[in-house]
Amino acid sequence: MPASIQQVSRKLVQFDRVQLQPGESRTVHLTVAARDLSSWSASGQTWVLGTGTRTVYAGDSATDLPLSATVTLR
Repeated sequence: MPASIQQVSRKLVQFDRVQLQPGESRTVHLTVAARDLSSWSASGQTWVLGTGTRTVYAGDSATDLPLSATVTLR
């Protein structure tokens, strides 16, 4: 793959079903584990946590993700 092409992948790692009345709000806490941000190394036969910047999204559905946060893995 040429260096100018960046591969972007997303996966669902946590969710919680919350029902709200109109105008109601609620805080929801979800935990994203290191394993959720890891990828499988076929050569090492283990999960590997990469380094770099990741963006975590939250919203009503996969097509409505108005909230995001950026984290840096070292």
